[in-house]
Amino acid sequence: MQLTSIFVIAASLATAQAGCFGSGTSAQYWGTQADMDGAAAMVDSICNPGGIAGTFTPGQVKPYCKAVTDSTSFSFTTEWHGDADETLQDADCKERLKKEIYGCEGGGSSTYSNWRFTSDPNRAGCFNVKK
Repeated sequence: MQLTSIFVIAASLATAQAGCFGSGTSAQYWGTQADMDGAAAMVDSICNPGGIAGTFTPGQVKPYCKAVTDSTSFSFTTEWHGDADETLQDADCKERLKKEIYGCEGGGSSTYSNWRFTSDPNRAGCFNVKK
């Protein structure tokens, strides 16, 4: 393997980390394809500067939660962990959050550089976040 290939692989690993949430009897899943599509449509409506995209200050977290039934809610969070203000573009917000919907049946969270994206179906309502 060439030395440059090793550096490219190492850089990729350092800037992107992903993980799906657990499975089992207590886990909540997105549900059917229609449920995942509904969650993705929700992401389309909230990934804008008035929602959970736009300008961030260092350490800022923008959460959003929506109850979809009496016992289920979908939560989405974007976080910026850089040292200066940064703007999250709507398209990037949508792409990253949808990867957690379609790539993880129980939701998940990924970090790209200093951005963290979480899409999470829950067995409870929404508490202390935008609804």
